[in-house]
Amino acid sequence: MLGGILGEAGYLSQFAHGNPLLRHAGLHLIEASSGKWKEQIVISKRGRSRLRDFYT
Repeated sequence: MLGGILGEAGYLSQFAHGNPLLRHAGLHLIEASSGKWKEQIVISKRGRSRLRDFYT
């Protein structure tokens, strides 16, 4: 599992904190709303899907 994370993320030294790594994986939270539709907090799902699979 650790090998998979390191393989997908690359050098972890490029991430100063954990938050940029979560963004790289597409796991950071965003606000989704449209028109009259109420706001909803969801994960962005942008980024590397394989790396996201290791976290979930």
